[in-house]
Amino acid sequence: MKLSIVTLHTNDSLILETISSVYKTVKTPFEFILVDNNKNKERKEQIKKEFPKIKVLQNPKNYGYARGINGGLRESQGDFVLALNPDILVFEKTIDAMVAYMEKNPEIAVLGPKLLNADQTLQYSCRRYPQFWTMVFRRGPFKKLVKEQIQEYEMHDMDHSKSQEVDWMCGGFLLIRKEVFEKIGYMDEFYFLYFDDVDFCRRAQKVGKVIYYPEVAAIHSASYESKKKLIPFLIHMRSMLYYYIKNTFFPEHNLVKWKGWKRH
Repeated sequence: MKLSIVTLHTNDSLILETISSVYKTVKTPFEFILVDNNKNKERKEQIKKEFPKIKVLQNPKNYGYARGINGGLRESQGDFVLALNPDILVFEKTIDAMVAYMEKNPEIAVLGPKLLNADQTLQYSCRRYPQFWTMVFRRGPFKKLVKEQIQEYEMHDMDHSKSQEVDWMCGGFLLIRKEVFEKIGYMDEFYFLYFDDVDFCRRAQKVGKVIYYPEVAAIHSASYESKKKLIPFLIHMRSMLYYYIKNTFFPEHNLVKWKGWKRH
């Protein structure tokens, strides 16, 4: 199998459009694994009816992103694995071109396209590693105090029309070489939401390059809930603190519930 596409679904409103855009645009032989973090039987049956080839993995409850999608990543059989958000609309040739590019460049561990907002303006999806105080103020009422630091973090100074190596990319659309998981492990499941993509790209750089590839694009209708709602904001802060503690003191380990720090 050349390609596995893995999507985690938690009753997302755009999931049918996302799946449809994949089946309409991808010519590379692929399997589609949908990990269902939600018990909406009607939506699941609708998906199975409209896309009978899709493989659905049902979680008993909402495990969060990292643990949820890991189930699909482990089941994947492709040489390349695409972690795809359920709020992405794929353009013609985007995924095929990315697979071909990774085949020609074996040094690449993770590849991400240019992401666009719903109005097709640029989304700053490739970034530098976050600085602690920049991240603290970025989600609060004092973000104007760190405006320049935020722009540097989001790489506003970069030419987003050129392919280049970056620190990390937002996890909504990451094409990953299957062997990378065998070398560094899967997503760190202590992250419920947020920062799992920063962490994964950081580890992936030990075995290959993380490349931003704006030759192709997709639309990402991000909701940015951690900017709007208290609970997602608190989850974001928890993940941020874990990220900094882990990568400052225990960079070769994950924190496993009830078991403490465990080596990757």
